[in-house]
Amino acid sequence: MAAKKRNTQRKHIRSEGVYSSEELKCLTLDDGTRVVTSAEGDIKRPVCAGIDVHKEILMAAVCRTDPETLKAFFYVRQFQSTNSDIRRMAQWFRDQGVQDACMESTGKYWIPVFNILEQCGLKPILTHPKYVKQAKGHKTDFRDAVHIASLFRLDLVVASFIPPADIHAAIGPSICQECYEVSSDVAEEFQKAFAGMNGTETLLYQKPEQKAEGKYQLDLWLANQLWLTDAGITPEHLEVTNVCTAHNPAYLFSHRKTNGKRGNLGAFLCLK
Repeated sequence: MAAKKRNTQRKHIRSEGVYSSEELKCLTLDDGTRVVTSAEGDIKRPVCAGIDVHKEILMAAVCRTDPETLKAFFYVRQFQSTNSDIRRMAQWFRDQGVQDACMESTGKYWIPVFNILEQCGLKPILTHPKYVKQAKGHKTDFRDAVHIASLFRLDLVVASFIPPADIHAAIGPSICQECYEVSSDVAEEFQKAFAGMNGTETLLYQKPEQKAEGKYQLDLWLANQLWLTDAGITPEHLEVTNVCTAHNPAYLFSHRKTNGKRGNLGAFLCLK
């Protein structure tokens, strides 16, 4: 059977400029311009919430979509970061018909918010700040909460992995910040990777004599701490050995102490 030919007929531009949604899906104008409409069902969450998390306050925005016009309406309230006020926020969400709430993984401040919302029967979603970052000059707590809710409504945020509550992590021996000098291009990449995270103030620093050379001291232990806490490891379940390989060459291999020779470190993991 001959394959059915695709209809490539071009539609003419109507004077009133009105087309049905079915026509727009496959419309090609006379000048060759193709008109593409968004897929049906782009609004994944007609009712949802976005939370801008801070140490002492929470800015919460409930997003409700009008079923006729598909316009979004945002209802914004500020709450304190105390457990009682987080529960009050959860009750407000339920009163508004919210089931799904999205928040940034801001330091460790998101943890009690996430846990209490989950305990209250809601479905909190955690996302990395880079997925909901706004342009510079447009950031306010109010706007950030609305922005998060708006993206979440369209399912445009990437959910972070939340590890089990009883998982533990340890950062083993490695070179310490005092011994680990990096060039400016490496420092720049770390600054980009950790942009938007809290607690990065001491990740890099320069000694007076390094400024002319563009060198920095990098804290790998802190970098790993930031990544692990951002992934959901609670601070009380995270241990840092604070043992520098360069300071302990008699017990641990150090690339720098051996003038660049290769070596291996062994690690043992015990699960019980």
